[in-house]
Amino acid sequence: MTVVSLKHQSDVVKKDRKKQAVTAKGKPAVTRFQVLERFGDYTLLELQLETGRTHQIRVHMAYIGHPVAGDEVYGPRKTLKGHGQFLHAKDSWFTHPRTG
Repeated sequence: MTVVSLKHQSDVVKKDRKKQAVTAKGKPAVTRFQVLERFGDYTLLELQLETGRTHQIRVHMAYIGHPVAGDEVYGPRKTLKGHGQFLHAKDSWFTHPRTG
């Protein structure tokens, strides 16, 4: 897997207070990804997050020049036809902070 290890934080984009950005002052964030299949201009990826920062996948993929299709905040306005982001979870798990 390829690793994206960057620092990003919120409230650095003045015109959109919900948007995150990669900055030197941000908190560390690590995303691992692997190409599963290519479809012309689009690629199906498997991603594994080592941290859980706000918009982490969207920020990291946009930063390395491969934004999530359908993401109007971090990506281009026009991509695949559909409603919303083409970002879906196959599995989701975490260690509960109180019960372990």
